[in-house]
Amino acid sequence: MSLSDTTGYLKRNKGRTAIVVGYDKLGGVGRFTDLFHQYGYDHVVALVNQPDLLTTLRKVPGLDLVKVDDPLDPQQLFDAAKEHGADDSATPFICIQDRPMFSYVDTWERLNAEKPRPFHVPLRGLVNGRLKPQARACWNESGVDCTKWTVRSIDEGASREWTEIGGLSEICDAKKYAVKPICGMASEAVKVCVGRDLDECVSSVRSFLREQSFFHDQGSRAGVWRDRVRQHESEFRLYSDVLIEEWLEGNEYTVDGYVIGGKVSISVQQKESRIEDPFFGDGLIVSPPDPSDWQMPSSGGQSKKFASRCRTSIAEFEKFMLLGLAAINLDNWVFHAEVMETKEGLRFVELNPRPAGGLLWLTAGLHLGLDPFEVVLRMHLKNSTLSPRAGWVTGQFPIYARKIGKISEVIGIKLAREVPNVQRVDQSMFPGEVITSLNRENYVAFVCIHAPTHAEVRQIAEHVESLIRVECES
Repeated sequence: MSLSDTTGYLKRNKGRTAIVVGYDKLGGVGRFTDLFHQYGYDHVVALVNQPDLLTTLRKVPGLDLVKVDDPLDPQQLFDAAKEHGADDSATPFICIQDRPMFSYVDTWERLNAEKPRPFHVPLRGLVNGRLKPQARACWNESGVDCTKWTVRSIDEGASREWTEIGGLSEICDAKKYAVKPICGMASEAVKVCVGRDLDECVSSVRSFLREQSFFHDQGSRAGVWRDRVRQHESEFRLYSDVLIEEWLEGNEYTVDGYVIGGKVSISVQQKESRIEDPFFGDGLIVSPPDPSDWQMPSSGGQSKKFASRCRTSIAEFEKFMLLGLAAINLDNWVFHAEVMETKEGLRFVELNPRPAGGLLWLTAGLHLGLDPFEVVLRMHLKNSTLSPRAGWVTGQFPIYARKIGKISEVIGIKLAREVPNVQRVDQSMFPGEVITSLNRENYVAFVCIHAPTHAEVRQIAEHVESLIRVECES
């Protein structure tokens, strides 16, 4: 899915360095390294917290994995970036990973203040997209999404202000609510509860945050983010503020694509099944949505909730996304949105200013005719010349571990890769790793299918799920 000839870039960028920020195994370090090399950058520096996790990248020529103890600390990231090439204003510096995003924005602003950079980073859109209450306020104010919400803060005065802004002033004992960190940390941090259990649920989310290695004390430079909501100076406590939203019922979709000059190109992928217990996770996700009445072959041995047929046209999704992107001021960039199709219309679950995770970036790319990682790289380099190509029906789903213990063997990966119309299988757990709990998304592998029909995608997904399993030492 390469966009065009890169000969001009090869000559212009020979001998130059590019910097990528990653976290754990995430951040697209390998993909960006390949792309920067294609665009002529001989040397790529990846600033990551755990380089030992990136085992497949250790011997990649032209890539240096540089350990930063805490990339979520703006000062540490700034110092590391300066030390490894960002002092040169001609060095691209990119981050699409959720957790270090605020540290990255802070570092980019400081670097750009010292020496203006000839690269595009949509700072306003990044901040508005990553701060979930800020995105909600933008959508409410613009009229694109009327979902009610509030924020529970350790500052009671701030909580009252958030309730006034978000409109969720009354909590009903029997109603369901979504409870989550304000800037997105992990799916296992997202909870659903009824109103009578809300205090306990908020405490559970805060406990999760306190247990993380990246937790920062309140008041620290990394722990607090100041920004504007409705023209009022607001203080976001990234590691204790908890967002409470009305529960949205309906079919869920991932809408991926890019926006250039206020015009969107999207791929709509329907979550045909979701895991809701003992954690929130995805099942099979297909694109385009199947408008017929369909039925999944089986539940794959897990507790899954199945969707109904899609009732919304692609044109309606495009209009909704265009309004939502304009409201948060995100332009000339890629996006990954979670959208719910409710009885009242489309509603945002969240909108992330980055390519999708797992292999959704690949399935989206097959429909967009473009690699989302290459799109964001070109936009960072201020080149928005794109030539898309189209594809078939796609399916993407994760395989989860179902046993606790030290992994002794991952069975079936090779067989799964040999199944016709399986586009790609990415293994993400290996022998020696330890699974400590089944109440979270323990990804063993991600699978991408590209087949002529929806029915074939579902049949292949069921077959691949039966092939891959994890054996653990007792």
